[in-house]
Amino acid sequence: MIGQRTNAPSNNLRTPGSRGRPYVARSVIPATVLLLATFLVACGGGTGTPTSVTGVSVTLASVEIAVGEQTSASATVQGTGGPSQSVTWSTSDSAIATVDAGGLVSGAGTGTADIVATSQADGTVSGTAAITVVPALAVNCSAPQALTGAITTDTTVDRDCYDVTGVVTVSGGATLTIEPGTIMRFANTSGVKVEIDGALIAAGTASEPIVLRGMVATPAAWLGLHVRSGDPRNVLDHVTVEYAGRHNTSFHNSAQTQFRSGVRLA
Repeated sequence: MIGQRTNAPSNNLRTPGSRGRPYVARSVIPATVLLLATFLVACGGGTGTPTSVTGVSVTLASVEIAVGEQTSASATVQGTGGPSQSVTWSTSDSAIATVDAGGLVSGAGTGTADIVATSQADGTVSGTAAITVVPALAVNCSAPQALTGAITTDTTVDRDCYDVTGVVTVSGGATLTIEPGTIMRFANTSGVKVEIDGALIAAGTASEPIVLRGMVATPAAWLGLHVRSGDPRNVLDHVTVEYAGRHNTSFHNSAQTQFRSGVRLA
């Protein structure tokens, strides 16, 4: 209708006498502040303990492996605020030992290398553990021969794998010759040892060492090697004695025993 005035809806609230200025209810602002404060409290408000890394410790399942063998490495990241336990693995010498992203260590060549774990949260912090890689054992110990008792005549132990479950005694006047590459594994039972009252010729080589070790890879798993004679034919060359009782591995009249290269007590 001509001249009729229509009241259009308005989105702006105005107070009386506001002359067109929008009106915002005073109660809206405190409610918004309260909501924001609640959100900050729920999220910790940014007041949590800062994360920092103070150290990394590395543990190897075995500190000695042969070329071609593997062992596992694990790492623990120390610090405040619950730092990430993720690490990056590396090696000081890949020609001796390698390590993959999961901490699997492989023996590549003889020698000693450091396995390194570096914190991914702080690349300036790392930890190490040393691993020794020894020559590969050539013989197969899946079907070992038995060896125990008294040796009263000259005897040669052929290159093979042997399980020793009792005392082996070499009587005076008899000679025990152990061929290169031979492995003797000693049972973890009381009294297992080798006693030499005659002569012992254990001449291994760098590529085929003679290994006398416990069946269990723990210190003092067996009593050890006792060379009690002064026979000038006694010789140890490239021989490793592992996991024996150190105080029980003895060489009486050692001036008569030839200790050549590569003799190691571990």
